[in-house]
Amino acid sequence: MSGPYDRAEEYRQLGWTGTLPLPLGAKTPPPSGFTGAQGAMPTTDDLHAWRTKGYVVRGDDGKLVKHFPGNIALRLPPIGLGLDVDAYDDKPGKITLAAREAQWGALPATWRSTSRDDGVSGIRLYRIPPGLAWPNQAGPGIEIIRHGHRYALGWPSLHPEGGMYRWIGPDDQDSPPPAFADLPELPAAWVTGLTGGVTEDDGRPSSLAAGRGERKAGRGWLAQLPAGEPCPFVGQRAADALAAARREEGNAYDHTRDAVMSLLRAGETGHPGVPTVLAAIRKAYVDTVHGDRKNGRTVAEGEFDRFTEGGAARILAEPGERAGRGCDCTRTVQANGFTGFAAWDARDPYDLTGTDGNLATVHQLPHGAPAAQAVESHEPARKLVLTPASAIKPRRVRWLWKGRIALGSLSLLAGGEGLGKSTLGYTVAADVTRGTLEGEFHGTPRAILVCASEDSWEYTIIPRLMAAKADLDMVFRVEVQTADNITVGLSLPRDLADVEAAAAEVGAALMILDPLMSRLAESIDTHKDGEVRRALEPMVALADRASMAILGLIHHNKSGSADPMQRVMASKAFTAVARSVHTVVVDPDDENEKRRLFGTPKNNLGRTDLPTLAFTIIGHTIETDEGPTSTGQLVWAGEVDGSIGDAMKRALGSDDERTAGSEAADWLTDYLTSKGGTDDSATIKREGLKAGHSQDALKRARKKIRAEVESRGFPRRTFWAIPGTQPTTPNLPFKQPNTGGAPVGAAPRGDTPTALTALTEDQSVQSVQSVQSVQAPETLPSLTLDSPSEPGWPADSIGAEANDPTPQ
Repeated sequence: MSGPYDRAEEYRQLGWTGTLPLPLGAKTPPPSGFTGAQGAMPTTDDLHAWRTKGYVVRGDDGKLVKHFPGNIALRLPPIGLGLDVDAYDDKPGKITLAAREAQWGALPATWRSTSRDDGVSGIRLYRIPPGLAWPNQAGPGIEIIRHGHRYALGWPSLHPEGGMYRWIGPDDQDSPPPAFADLPELPAAWVTGLTGGVTEDDGRPSSLAAGRGERKAGRGWLAQLPAGEPCPFVGQRAADALAAARREEGNAYDHTRDAVMSLLRAGETGHPGVPTVLAAIRKAYVDTVHGDRKNGRTVAEGEFDRFTEGGAARILAEPGERAGRGCDCTRTVQANGFTGFAAWDARDPYDLTGTDGNLATVHQLPHGAPAAQAVESHEPARKLVLTPASAIKPRRVRWLWKGRIALGSLSLLAGGEGLGKSTLGYTVAADVTRGTLEGEFHGTPRAILVCASEDSWEYTIIPRLMAAKADLDMVFRVEVQTADNITVGLSLPRDLADVEAAAAEVGAALMILDPLMSRLAESIDTHKDGEVRRALEPMVALADRASMAILGLIHHNKSGSADPMQRVMASKAFTAVARSVHTVVVDPDDENEKRRLFGTPKNNLGRTDLPTLAFTIIGHTIETDEGPTSTGQLVWAGEVDGSIGDAMKRALGSDDERTAGSEAADWLTDYLTSKGGTDDSATIKREGLKAGHSQDALKRARKKIRAEVESRGFPRRTFWAIPGTQPTTPNLPFKQPNTGGAPVGAAPRGDTPTALTALTEDQSVQSVQSVQSVQAPETLPSLTLDSPSEPGWPADSIGAEANDPTPQ
């Protein structure tokens, strides 16, 4: 048979002596006995036998299977190492590689074996010093290929997905296979950073042959290891062990055993925390392999205990050179807001996602090295630079929205659900596309980028933009497409480089993140300041470089605070990093609860006394190819007195005010009941004042008892009514539907409420995405399915009737 493995002898002549056969188009299995730390290197006779007779391995079902050589695997010699970078799809190898190079210096150009076309993925190959113990990973998306761990596939092997492996040379061009001797050496800083100077003798795997007595002695030794919080060295070794224990492909047993042995040697040296991490690694190992064992978890637990106790016994018999030296880790790198091992078991080891290239794990320092030398080996050379203030030229603030949203900065738009944040954001965006927003680009239309995950573009976002009269040719939906043509959401800060290029390409002045939380990488804990800052600060830097404003929409929390800054959900870092914070709340002085207030409680680059703006959202009909549809349209209603914080305080009220409100609620219930369930609001307020209740207390009382409100007649009069009150005269505050029957808002006694009669407060806060199926709030015309000009509007879009330009 002929195939890629026919090139095996050519590779051997180039110094690649570990040429192993694989089935054509597959990555496994290789011949038994030629992989792992104790595996033999193949001879010329082995190659000839495989090519002529094939090879037999035991399959997953326990049966022997014969294979013939197809692909060619390159098992590295002890002085060879490969960095297998996965940067395709959602894999973070590119980010990890940038982080490691920032930490340990740039890698020299070398040969790369790959079947991918992304320009990054593939195995970068180097020569290394002999005798060192290497981890299995350099970070998320980068696995280390070495003599005892995995192998590389070489040209002209075929990838399981169909592509052919090829060699990319140091000049980033296609290349013939390199000679092993021509590979560059891995830089010393990388060697030290990855190994910490630990030798293979210190990290040699334990034997299962230890007797019961030896294992008992090993248990005693394990009990004496330094406990407590793991140090950085133990943290990295623990990450390796967890990765090995969770390994679903290949031999989890061998990889976990080797990684645990390395941990035990760290404990022997005096590094603290080994007992803390062993329990988590044991659980991960058992969870991974118990399904493959005849007696499940019991067998898996026994395996782990045997090679752990056996490893301890080996250390007692053959102490390492560093035994008892103590922990000389000089610093701990903060990782996503945590230190040490505490969060390693809950998330992927070496999680660099969302760090903009910053190291996001704890790591080890070389043993026996002075602190200053250790720092030099882990970081590029640094020096202090002094710049006189006179050499720094001041810059004026450039405003996208004059006084409120600055270019080159991150702004937040916060508020409760269904209050119209998105509609307001798209209204601002529409003004940018037309050049009508007061600010730097007034008179100059500019493009905007929109990353939205909660609302449908077809049913919600495009109609809102059309209602706001946006130039749709200047609005760009932002999505990410993988190498397999799968569309996924934007993930920040991972995709920032592509966002910056896209912004420059279309000349974007604004990017909307709706909501901001959904655009942050999943690995980021949004309640931890450190992680949030590491995610947002690169975003701010991008905004500055691109001269673009970024507006992130974010919800209010449920704290009930009257402070608009305290109401922003999640970490305080969101409001700290943002240069301006804007808030949307219901106007507490609006009886109909239709009007919203927009204010700016934080404005680092401008005035802090900006006026509070009022607005309503009215129904608006747009034409589509499938007929008319309805959406919300924002209508500004001028300025109001006081700040947004004042409005929130009025809405919340003091303890005395809440007590007064409860008393007023009791009075209002009694009063309306005595009036048959309804009366006009002017009379109610007059009688309430006589009873000692202020107008504000009565308004809070009306909300508390959920009294219905309607303005009708000419001249207009406003009526309050107990929910479900049956009208007895034409002057009662209920509209009669055109088709006759029960009025909207109250079903006749004994009747079953229908879609047109049964209205609840919950229905008034439905998402605008379901606008075509919601019922009409009590203050809007009746809704029929064939009357798109009279829609029912949820709280996100509630206001005047469709096409009515007058805010209520």
